[in-house]
Formats: sequence, C-alpha cells, structure tokens
Amino acid sequence: MSQTTARLRQELESKNKVLEDFYAKGIKLDDGNVEVKSADLAYARKILAEAAEIKSLIEIGTATAETKALLKDLNQPVKNTNHEPHVYAHKTIGELFVGSEEFKTRRGNDYEIDVELKGLSDITSLQHKNVYTDLPRTGASPFGFGHIEHAPLVERPQRPVRVRDLFPVANTDANLIQYIRYGNPTWAATALGQQVGGNFPQVPKTNLQFSSQSAPVRLITHHALVHRDTFDDEPGLAAVVNNDLLFGLSLKEDEEVLTGDGTGDHLLGLLNTPGIQVHTKVVGDSPADTIRRQKTLAAVAYLPANGVVLHPNMWEAIELTKAKPDGDGQYVVVTNVAFGAEQQVWRCRVVDTPVMPEEKILVANFGMGAQLYDRRQAAIRTSEHLYFDKNAVAVLADERLALTVPRPAGLVVCEYTL
Repeated sequence: MSQTTARLRQELESKNKVLEDFYAKGIKLDDGNVEVKSADLAYARKILAEAAEIKSLIEIGTATAETKALLKDLNQPVKNTNHEPHVYAHKTIGELFVGSEEFKTRRGNDYEIDVELKGLSDITSLQHKNVYTDLPRTGASPFGFGHIEHAPLVERPQRPVRVRDLFPVANTDANLIQYIRYGNPTWAATALGQQVGGNFPQVPKTNLQFSSQSAPVRLITHHALVHRDTFDDEPGLAAVVNNDLLFGLSLKEDEEVLTGDGTGDHLLGLLNTPGIQVHTKVVGDSPADTIRRQKTLAAVAYLPANGVVLHPNMWEAIELTKAKPDGDGQYVVVTNVAFGAEQQVWRCRVVDTPVMPEEKILVANFGMGAQLYDRRQAAIRTSEHLYFDKNAVAVLADERLALTVPRPAGLVVCEYTL
C-alpha cells in the first residue's frame, strides 16, 4: 500500500467516525417524529460528500496499480528454445504449466504437482513457429545463421478447431445437470374474438412436449510416463503436455461429444441422442447439397444451424468441388479458406475431425440445440510415487464436462457415402 493510499484511508476512517456519531446522537425519535438540527444535518451531508470523494481517490489509486501490473504482464518476454531474450509470443499451455507457482515450488514431494489450467483447455491457439525461430540471433543480423545448440521443439500438427469450439461453453459446479428436453411442439395459436352471445371463447392449447432429463458430469483423462531428466527439462516437459497429453485429451473429448453411447462413464453423444432429425440423402446430391438441405431442416424447426461436423475425407470432397468439373473451373470453397479464414460452408463453421464417422454429416444449432458444460477444464498432475525406482515421473491430464441436448430438433444428421 502506497503512502498516499494509507493517508487517504486514515481520512476516510475519520470521516466515517463523524458520520457514526451523528447517526447515533444527532437523530432523535419521539413518538414517530424525527428531530434533527438543520446545522447538524448540513454538516453530516458535507462530511458524507467528502468521504465519497476520498473513496473515489482510493479507487483511482487501486486502478492505477492494477493497470501497471497488467502492463507488466503484457510486456513479459517469453523465451524460445534458443533462449533469445527479445522474442515475445503467446505462452503455450505447457509453458504455463512449467511456469506455474506449483511447478516452481514443487510443493510436497519434489514431483507431486497439481495444476488446474482454468480457461486454457483450448489448445488451438498455440503459438506458431517458423524457420526463423529456430535460428540463434547474432549481432550482425536478427536472422543470422549458425549452429543450433538447443534442438527446437517441433510441435505436432494441431487441428484448427475442435468440436467444443462450436459451443458457447458454460461452467458448472454440479455433478449432475437437470434440464428440460423439448420435443416437437404442436402450435395452436389462433386469432380469437372477445365473446359471442355472452360466452367467452375457449383459448386453444399448445402442446410443448417437454420432458425432464439429466446429464452427469464425466471425467476424461490419461497419463504418460516421462524420464526424470525430461521432467527437469522445462521445454521438454512443456512439449509433452502440449503435443501429447492435451492433444490426446481433445481427441477423446471430440469422440465422446459426438459418438458417446451414454453407458458407464461415457457421455451421451450428439449422434446417439434421441429425437435428433435424420435427413435421407437425395439421389444426385453432393455433400455440399446435402449440408444445405440439412440446414433447411434445422431452420424449419426454428433452430437455425451454426455449425457442421464431418470427417476429413468428407471435407476434402467439398473443398475439391469445382464450379465446372470437366473443365478448368475454380474450386468452390478454396477462396474462403486459402488465406487462413475460418472454415465455412453455407455460412456455417466447419469442424473436420477423424473421430467423426466417415459416412455421417452433422449440421446443428450449437448453443440452443446442444450445450457443453465444463466442471473442470484441463488440469495437469504429476507424481513419481509408483515409479521412483524407475527414474520416471507420471504426468496426467484430465478434465470434467457434461453435455446436454435440450432441443434435439436443432441437430440434423445424414448418412452419406462417398
């Protein structure tokens, strides 16, 4: 606390003492009448205004300190594998793990660490490396050539997006989420007069067809063994977290959200949810034609689609579609994604994932039709308890999540064989 803030707090406490004395002694109640001397009331109001002004000055000081800390964090350099002091980049989740206080202090046993990475389970925004980040700097040129003393981390290729990126993911503290699932309502609204012959007309009834459902929170987890030397090598450990543990976690999450059968400890996936719409492929339709028809079905159900999930082979077929198949026609989709733009088809975001059944296409309203909940986002734990005599350390990644489908009519699936 600065000296200025301390003095302002003292002044505020002094003003508060004056106001307390006025409230306790300056106000008299007599048989429902309130008696206050006008001079005392005017003085109390003056003190109250001064106290409010002092409070605003303290808030300015607090905001200044917070802003200064924020600027310091934003300007914090992130070292790359060649230990270059002036390279700034977004930290990967692995770097955040090895840079956490729990990792630095090695609380308890040297290798017993538990870190929850709240808000960081999305691994699609890991920093990108190019040829220049692998080259040591020299005084003559910022991109000088020379021998590499530390081998660069080569990250495993990541998919641009995951299925969870289609959802407005919510947080929950519950182990079981109770919700209402809506069926196909029968609308009965009509134009109705006030009365006929002194009789009031009957208002028609709309059948909403809803049922009570529950979605349990499920755990997705796996672990890997690393040598103790790798654990002590922070860049190497960060690579294990980023390239293997979190990537594998995301693949299993996609699989559970899409095709989980709801038995045992599995989620009930979108494709296995009762009540979703099924579109039958029209003879002669291309995959893009089929997606457009599925989108219409969702719109007719008043749940316009905002996302498409399909297998990479299916997305390849769409991207290779030409305006003139037998000539030098242009690719239909390539102009939308060639320069790093978001993958879209018919104004819907596209996720292509190998865990999606190759012969299925899912078009859905993610958010109103289905909702994903995080009980705990990606957490990293380490222990050498069982592997002490093997010079190994177990590194475990896990997350807890739930999936609800309140409006299955907003999901449309189609069987399509290429």
